[in-house]
Amino acid sequence: RSPEREHPRWVDGARRSIVADGLKMARLKQGVSLRDMAGRLGVVCSAVVRYEDGHNLNEKTIVRYAAAGDALVLRARER
Repeated sequence: RSPEREHPRWVDGARRSIVADGLKMARLKQGVSLRDMAGRLGVVCSAVVRYEDGHNLNEKTIVRYAAAGDALVLRARER
């Protein structure tokens, strides 16, 4: 077995929580509302809350979330 497979199950949850916290902190630091982020992602606000709580969070979602945040920042700079 590889060392990655031997870590306790909580590590995955801890990493997911750290990533989720980072997503929320980045959104708040950029001044992006839940509604704005939900619109950029094409989801309802409760889905954004779930992502930021670490639920339904996978690599694809993280990439989409980051891209949506970057797009909002770029759009705000153009104003």
